[in-house]
Amino acid sequence: IRSFLSGMGPIAFCDLPWIPLYLAICFLFHPLIGLTALAGAIVLIGLTLLTEFRTRYPTQRAGAAALSRNGIAEISQRNAEAIAAMGMTGRLAARWSEANTRYMQSQREASDVAGGLGTISKVLRMILQSGVLAVGAWLVINQQATPGIIIAGSILSARALAPVDLAIANWKSFAAARHSWRRLSRLLALFP
Repeated sequence: IRSFLSGMGPIAFCDLPWIPLYLAICFLFHPLIGLTALAGAIVLIGLTLLTEFRTRYPTQRAGAAALSRNGIAEISQRNAEAIAAMGMTGRLAARWSEANTRYMQSQREASDVAGGLGTISKVLRMILQSGVLAVGAWLVINQQATPGIIIAGSILSARALAPVDLAIANWKSFAAARHSWRRLSRLLALFP
């Protein structure tokens, strides 16, 4: 929870409410620029939802594997003398290695999904910016808008979609923080 709150994730969630305002300004520039930015926002929000569904299970597995791995390490540390005296160090090391392998596989799977979808969202955002520039240029050529609309539309559409891109990039840490918050809430509910 602490690592999520100290990262860039909360900033993305604070910027998300501004998306409608930026999109409204794009519509005020010209309806085609607004529609292009809105279509991009819908696609990127869809990617955000896909990221949520694709990272939920691997993140939960990684959390459970981390608890198991940390539990084995803690027990080993507390009972180091007894474990060494009974000759159980090799067996305990093998159990920790097994738990660590499960943890690393789950982490890698969640990172691959979040990283891949984050890269796709960045590429789509760049394509969208080029699309807004193209729409603006087409409007200027057809004398439906002034040349300043090209740059202003591009800047505003990029600004409108930056929080979505940032949210996708930080989704794995958000999902892990949410899972940790649930575990912490369950733990605290046990104590009146």
